[in-house]
Amino acid sequence: MLMRTVVNSIVLLALVPAGAWAGAKIPIDDEASIEIGYLLQTQYRYANLNLDTGTEDGNHDFILRRGRLRLAATLTEDIGLFLQTEATAGMNGGPTVRLIDAFGTLRLAEPAVLYAGEHMAPAGREITTNPATLLAIDRPAITNYNLTWGLGARPQFNTTDYPDGDLDLEGRTNVRDIGATLFGALSTSEKLHFKYYAGFYEGVDEAPEDSASPRFTARIQANLFDPEPDYYNLGTYLGEKRTVALGTSVDLQNDIARDEDTGRNVDYRWWELDLFVEHALGPGSVTMEWIYQLLELDGARALLEAENVTRDARRTEGQGFATQVGYYLEQYKLQPWAGYELWDTRAPGDAGGFQAARAGLNYYLRGQNAKLYAGYEHFRAEQSIGESDEDTLHTVLLGLSLYY
Repeated sequence: MLMRTVVNSIVLLALVPAGAWAGAKIPIDDEASIEIGYLLQTQYRYANLNLDTGTEDGNHDFILRRGRLRLAATLTEDIGLFLQTEATAGMNGGPTVRLIDAFGTLRLAEPAVLYAGEHMAPAGREITTNPATLLAIDRPAITNYNLTWGLGARPQFNTTDYPDGDLDLEGRTNVRDIGATLFGALSTSEKLHFKYYAGFYEGVDEAPEDSASPRFTARIQANLFDPEPDYYNLGTYLGEKRTVALGTSVDLQNDIARDEDTGRNVDYRWWELDLFVEHALGPGSVTMEWIYQLLELDGARALLEAENVTRDARRTEGQGFATQVGYYLEQYKLQPWAGYELWDTRAPGDAGGFQAARAGLNYYLRGQNAKLYAGYEHFRAEQSIGESDEDTLHTVLLGLSLYY
């Protein structure tokens, strides 16, 4: 009987209302239930430079950016479980599936919920934004200088590693981390709302001898007008909210690697300040976001990692800024957008530094549940990219996103 219910619920996924965010819900008893959902993002990409090979003959790629199935279980009103898988390219071009989220939730009090297991550390607004709802196709490249993604930027709409300044400091889980986060949301009035995150995680341990300290991450956010009460924000609300959100995050871990020059261990520090606005304007609604980020690596010149690999920390350590704006026309289901970002390093000649401009268009077939999108990115590095003689990367991306 339960299997038939599961099958019927999956079939009914295509019939849910356009504004639905949760998956298909299967009741078990008066308190317990299971929800099933999915995310598929498939893309076509053209670029003048192949970053994987360093050749300048351009490349055409079809990409499975995200292919996810998720299961959320409610045991009681205060206890839950979340599992999510992701399909990625595997050996011989075939896809492999891995578990990227596996955590339990426990409501300790109001407002305090404990997230424990493998999940996303709250090191910034874009990091705590649902990837199915991102405004500018994907996160800004500089977001990946966070420890969550191994301290390496990703241009081409966050689909390729930037070879200059990539420290490749990844933990055992990568993209997520194993640990515990205390999260809560509260309102002090109808127009003022807050939420906080604080947690300890495994992080990375690339110091050749000594073990790294636990990673600590914290974030606080204040909203005027409408709240954003969930762990994950949306990248755009398509006119369904009126909100102004100011947030700040800190991400810390000691002894992540060794300074080759001095022999001492290097501490990691990441700071972010962000502002998000969603507001009705004329016949539509505007979405705007500003982000400032600072990465500190103790001023180290070169990091000696556990496998005796040396990487130039000066090409990565630095500060950056990103902004993006979009305008949603509900009548036409269209949302043109544009964005800009830059990263400054402390390497001679600003090696590893770059700036990027993007513009694109989202077409919502069924709200956030189904959309087509297209974008162009102009990425210019301060020096030649990788092994090539080019300092500029042109990328065109077309994509389809299906989410429930």
